[in-house]
Amino acid sequence: MAVFTAIATAIVGAIGISGIAATIATSIISAGLALGTAKALGVMEPPKQQETKDPGVKIQLPPSTDNRIPVFYGQSFTGAIIVDAEIKNQNNTMVYCMVIGEKTDSGVITVNDVYRDDSKLIFSGATVTSATDPNATTSTNINGKIRCRVYAGGTAATDQIFPLAASGQVAATTLMTTINATTNYANLVYSVIEMDYDAENGLQGLGAITYDINNSLNEPSNVLLDYLQNDRYGAGISSSDIDTSSFNDLYDYATAQVDYRTNPGNITAQHNRWQIDGMLSTYQPVKRNINELCRSCAAYFAYDPKQGKFRIISNRAATTAEKNAAYIFTDDNIVSSIDITSTELYSLYNSIDAEYPSVDKKDQTQTIIVSTPSGERNNNEPDNPLDTRFNLVNDRSRVGNLANIDLNQSRTSTVITFTADYSSIVNDVGDVVKVTSSQYGFTNKLFRVMRVTEVETADAMLGAKFTCIEYTDAIYTHTEYQSDGVVGLSLIPNWWQGLYG
Repeated sequence: MAVFTAIATAIVGAIGISGIAATIATSIISAGLALGTAKALGVMEPPKQQETKDPGVKIQLPPSTDNRIPVFYGQSFTGAIIVDAEIKNQNNTMVYCMVIGEKTDSGVITVNDVYRDDSKLIFSGATVTSATDPNATTSTNINGKIRCRVYAGGTAATDQIFPLAASGQVAATTLMTTINATTNYANLVYSVIEMDYDAENGLQGLGAITYDINNSLNEPSNVLLDYLQNDRYGAGISSSDIDTSSFNDLYDYATAQVDYRTNPGNITAQHNRWQIDGMLSTYQPVKRNINELCRSCAAYFAYDPKQGKFRIISNRAATTAEKNAAYIFTDDNIVSSIDITSTELYSLYNSIDAEYPSVDKKDQTQTIIVSTPSGERNNNEPDNPLDTRFNLVNDRSRVGNLANIDLNQSRTSTVITFTADYSSIVNDVGDVVKVTSSQYGFTNKLFRVMRVTEVETADAMLGAKFTCIEYTDAIYTHTEYQSDGVVGLSLIPNWWQGLYG
């Protein structure tokens, strides 16, 4: 079996599609299917054996040999893993070393803010001068008693990314005796916190430290390329095995400017259509993380046996030119019956409750509910919500549109399977094709190809078996959702004061 065929077979098997023993080559969307679409296709994640318990990627963890370091893209509010500690200054000062995450091969890491418990720490250089609690009350009781520095990639003074002032940059090796040539924290983002003991003001322990940290690497196609190729925290796929040109379409689609509404103010503004903001757990298999990345930017990850390479497919509306040039299937080139499946009425989703970590709420979980208008429901259609979560999207508008695409695509859920003559093998996964069948009343009806398999037909000829899902432009209609934040009551002057606070 050719290497690329073996890889494709492994991918197909991993997502629970059977019947591949007789296939010669397989091209299939292997990651990125949202839950509603996956159910419409009859492709759901198969049961897995229990994996090592994942304690989460955004909480502070005590030292343990079981801990694994996450990788983050875009903006995150996160804790860290305590990996070392020592006491100095005549037992009056504790020093903690905390690993925040992996340092990505590209992207600039910056620290916006640091929190201790619920209070935001105010700095002068590396030294805390005060703390502001959630009620906006500022206290200077801990002035000069906490010092924090964050490093990315190594221990040199030039590796210090917080604070950035050159006069405040020092080598990490000067802060702890155990940070040396042996424990040099290469390729890691970590912090060193010094805390002077002060029981009266609660400085008896480290507390829960949260970092508002940002990686400039947040554009989806570049994030996927970084994760797919990295052999330290990612999939370790060689660049020669990746169709890098296929990522250009996702880049153009993801960076297109779309409208959303600010909150407060309800003012229309624009931002990139898709963006990755969150942390990937290295407890999880890389395929699951690839799936999470693809779901977060409405893309599919596939293997192309023609090239012997992996590629990315943007789940977007087809252009007029693409539809005009679409391959046409008719009774002349379809050599089998057409099997049609669709979701029965009582299993049809009509709303999605999508959870996400809100950047405006320090990554606390928020929920947006996207529903099918009553006028678009079928007669006697019962309420049937779908619960899902987007861990790598922290913006309400983007989450709403991702959920809307999945909801629309799951409802436009006619799935067809047929075998065509070998000339049709020119079609790739993700292509939009036209199907004409007098038996089913199809006249150049649009479908998106989700799977192509070379098969041997009954007359010992080669054919191509297709699985396709119904396509319509309306699936991808963009909606202006309002961002999170404090709700403004514009008709009540000074609403935030007094009674209306």
